[in-house]
Amino acid sequence: ETLVVCQKYRKTGMAHCFEYEPGARELLQSMRDQSAVLVEAHFGAFEAFGAAIAEMDLRPGFTMRPPSNYYVARDVVASRDGWGIALFPRHGAVRKMLAHMKTGGSVILATDQDAHHAPIFVPWFGKLAATERAASAIALRNGAPVVACWCVRLPGVARFRIGAELIRPAGKREKVTDAAAIELTTQIHHALEAV
Repeated sequence: ETLVVCQKYRKTGMAHCFEYEPGARELLQSMRDQSAVLVEAHFGAFEAFGAAIAEMDLRPGFTMRPPSNYYVARDVVASRDGWGIALFPRHGAVRKMLAHMKTGGSVILATDQDAHHAPIFVPWFGKLAATERAASAIALRNGAPVVACWCVRLPGVARFRIGAELIRPAGKREKVTDAAAIELTTQIHHALEAV
């Protein structure tokens, strides 16, 4: 997807490739002047969503573990860089995401339900799942808004539908406790389960 779709439309832009569920485009555009935490499930078209958010000038950034193939990794990085997406290596990623948000950027995180590093256990389709805490922790620590997002492929070539739901508006900074992270992550999961 990155190597084909994003490279093909890098010069002309991909705006014509997207349609939005009612209110989704307006909600995402309203995040332009604030640092938001945008959360997706590992489903749909993650790369295309990053391109859409970059074209909206939300200055997105996300973590990346490069593919082991040097040439594929080089082209993936070039595609993401071409859209203006900030990339954070896994090591020290939270610190880098927080610094990116201080400059007005947003972060896109895919919530994993098979997390290995200090997970929290949150219901996911009726079963407790070992889930990444990063999205909730970053939002709570920054007082940032949280938006559950999805980007679904449509029939045809390079056609996508984007949806978004506000989970938590911008607010005061909070202490990151397990209870607070679980509560916020549960709200995110409910929205993504519905999608």
